[in-house]
Amino acid sequence: SIAHIDEVANQAIEFAKEKNIAELAALLDTELLNFYAHPHNTIDNELILHTFLAELYYFTSNSYEEYIRRVISLDSYSVAHMEALEDRHPDYHAKLIDLTCNCIDIGEYEKAIAYGEKLRAYTVEVGEVESQIYASLFLAKAYEKADQRLHARPLARRVRPRRARARTQRLRTKTPLPRPRRLPQDREARRREEGRHAA
Repeated sequence: SIAHIDEVANQAIEFAKEKNIAELAALLDTELLNFYAHPHNTIDNELILHTFLAELYYFTSNSYEEYIRRVISLDSYSVAHMEALEDRHPDYHAKLIDLTCNCIDIGEYEKAIAYGEKLRAYTVEVGEVESQIYASLFLAKAYEKADQRLHARPLARRVRPRRARARTQRLRTKTPLPRPRRLPQDREARRREEGRHAA
């Protein structure tokens, strides 16, 4: 209920004032589903809560792997919520990158591949060439770590020409460099050379 969440929020504020990080993290963890179910919950409020929780997890986790697993749990919920929305949230792309890389870090290669495939499909959908390059690189790394090199190689081959095209597009947008000025001694040398050819 709303009254219950208000009580939890007040308790969380007290723990924060007391700098009782462990109790605060445990309280928010326990009540997380109730926060999600709050009638005024939005994806943006949820992301703020997840960012705060991730910071608490950093200080209360017993190992790096435990910390990453807890963050993955938050981000996977955020992605599922974003996918249920009619319009893609601006953070969708970044969250898929985080999930792909974090899953690789802790050896969850099948999950990394699943998120990497979503990431690549999304970059193709929005038509961002450079983002497609990086998405393909993340996905190729996940396949390599999973010892599925037959899937990784085609991605690597596709990345090379795309990377070259992206670089060419960036170069084309730059102002051409001015032609170098010919120094006086260069002009004099050219006149002598032309005189010899004429003779």
